[in-house]
Amino acid sequence: MKITWYGLSCVYLEGERARVLMDPYDKSCGGYILPPLPADIYTVSHEHYDHNYCEAVSNQDAVRARYGMTEHGVRISSVHTWHDRVQGGEYGPNEVFILDIEGLRVVHLGDLGLELDSAQLAVIGRVDVLFIPIGGIYTIDASSAATVANAVDARYTIPIHYYTPHLNGAPFDLEPGPDEFIVNTGREAVWLDRNWFSTETDHAADGSIVVLHLD
Repeated sequence: MKITWYGLSCVYLEGERARVLMDPYDKSCGGYILPPLPADIYTVSHEHYDHNYCEAVSNQDAVRARYGMTEHGVRISSVHTWHDRVQGGEYGPNEVFILDIEGLRVVHLGDLGLELDSAQLAVIGRVDVLFIPIGGIYTIDASSAATVANAVDARYTIPIHYYTPHLNGAPFDLEPGPDEFIVNTGREAVWLDRNWFSTETDHAADGSIVVLHLD
């Protein structure tokens, strides 16, 4: 599977039989540019403009992911969480999406605002690819993200939703990363000079953090 990161929490999965766009953002997010993308399925973790720009999907027949759905061979489940530490009182709810897609379990934490509890971790289960926010302010920070990453113990962990220079000019800010996050996990990191990763052709040890780069 090819995984492409477009900045913030937006990732694009391209498998042999299904394409999934996750948490697309709109055109007001600084220098980030999200091209129109074809998708069979798209996910929205919560209804904020930097995560719910469904118009980024270029085809009309794409299906929005819902709990319990199976579409194009992708089994979809989710875990209800909060975007903050006060049960949604500040930023509202957040949905963690779990996709069983072409032999992989992919988990996108959206804008997770607090660490996962044991019941949530049990539902998430074994994970091949974890997308985790690390930029603080609106989500868990590098320290809490490291705790979550180690608790999930995914085969590959990909940090998202942190500051890059592309965020300049956006109406919000995030903390930089992912150095502090990596140190706190104690895990090996693989740094790529591109914004995509292939689970088939890129070589990274199980348990690695995979850092993608935006031009």
